[in-house]
Amino acid sequence: MDDNRTLKELMSEVQDGAPGPRQCRLESQALSDQLRRGNAMPGMELYTFTDEDLASMEVLGIRPGGATRLDREPVTESSRRRVHLVIFGAGAQAQSLAVHAALVAHYPNWVRDHGLRTRITLVSDALTDFHPFRQRYAGLLEHCWRRDVVAGGELPEVRTAAPRYHGVREEFTDIEWEFVEAPLAAPALQYKLGLWAADPDRLMTLAFCREDSSRNVEEALTVRLPGIPVWVHAPEASETLALLQQSGAGTLIPFGGAAADLDDYITLGMYVNYAYGQFKEQGKAPSVPDPEAVRAAWDAAALSGAKRWSNLYNAFSLTTKLRSVGIPEDRWGTFFALGERDAEVLTELEHNRWSVEELVLGLRPLTEEEREALRKDPSLRGSFKAAGAHPDLCAFSELGADETGENVIRYDALMVRALPLLAYAWHQMKEGSHA
Repeated sequence: MDDNRTLKELMSEVQDGAPGPRQCRLESQALSDQLRRGNAMPGMELYTFTDEDLASMEVLGIRPGGATRLDREPVTESSRRRVHLVIFGAGAQAQSLAVHAALVAHYPNWVRDHGLRTRITLVSDALTDFHPFRQRYAGLLEHCWRRDVVAGGELPEVRTAAPRYHGVREEFTDIEWEFVEAPLAAPALQYKLGLWAADPDRLMTLAFCREDSSRNVEEALTVRLPGIPVWVHAPEASETLALLQQSGAGTLIPFGGAAADLDDYITLGMYVNYAYGQFKEQGKAPSVPDPEAVRAAWDAAALSGAKRWSNLYNAFSLTTKLRSVGIPEDRWGTFFALGERDAEVLTELEHNRWSVEELVLGLRPLTEEEREALRKDPSLRGSFKAAGAHPDLCAFSELGADETGENVIRYDALMVRALPLLAYAWHQMKEGSHA
């Protein structure tokens, strides 16, 4: 697909005054990210994505009802378990899967124990393979724990880096990153994979996402880790994988290939926006609205591209959040309220998720100098946000007041109180589609 030609067609539609939202499938992840972050086409409700993005959303179980997910067992507040995704590859699919995992893999046990971070490990033939990803998401990575490992020789070489404000501020991201240079057969890497697989407190998933589908299948077949799911991105080899599954290779899970669109995600994002607006205006949870009211609120908000995607990213975590407090999808049709303790834990969890989302969308925390200036003059808050520096990108315990003088924690609490509405809305949407 020619990205430039596609965008020219979209611009032509805008000039012709054609109304309505538009989805644009692109080949360039960098271009898609840039268009999500800004408002490059004022007056157009534009959603950009790549085939790799849709594949990532499906295999991560972001769409309710998905067959696969990282938290294949619910990770609760008291759980000792941590999620660990190991991705082989550094190209478009590997990058998309990594960033979408970072958007959804947030669990309440981190609130209790900051050592229980989600780990995302990327493995490729050379550390330089990760340069494009590290450059594109530098603003996220610099505020997370990260480690570089060269494991091709007898003794691995390890270099660890702390979040930028480590030792100065409390941590506010619950994702850690590991970049590994090694062939799959490297003894050190094989040893670590075996060690991780045997850890009862680790929910590990392997994902083969190299550019070559044949290589993904070949390498996935060499893995001997009982009980560990192995996701294989091999659109050109789907029949081969289907045959392998029938022959007993049940842990090999193919993904990629034909995918639909963003419609379900956009609809849930609209409900997030509606709930937020109703809470803000009325201070209470709204009842399930008419879909036309939801669409009208979305249109009236006239959100920027980044704000639209912020609502979608919030909806991405619906299934994970509810599973973590013991509410599976088969209860969504009769689930109307959260317990006080669940709401309290999920409020802090929501701030962690939002923080990673905002870093992905290109915002940054205030510097020490900016924080001091804000303390002296709270009216600077709006100008800092307009410049891409968000005062709320900090630990939950450090959150302060917004422009109205009220504590910003209430925004996280609002979104948590909206979870029953979102779950019921999804249930109704699916019931309607099956009617």
